[in-house]
Amino acid sequence: MLDSGKFKSKAELGRHFGVSRVRVVQMLNLLKLDPEVISKLKEVGETFNKKLWGEKTLRQIVNAEPNKQLEKITAIIK
Repeated sequence: MLDSGKFKSKAELGRHFGVSRVRVVQMLNLLKLDPEVISKLKEVGETFNKKLWGEKTLRQIVNAEPNKQLEKITAIIK
């Protein structure tokens, strides 16, 4: 929606969905997770305790290099 120009800013997008600009940024940043990390999380599925690898944990590793992201998630899952 941002790329298409439907919304001019993250704040405007947030208002549309009833969330803050900060929340929009948090969610968009999760798109930076390495595809292998996302795959690993899908493998674990819904049965795993999400308190250990919830959104907060994922936000903390999103800016790490892809190999570091995978190391951290693998360690958490084990």
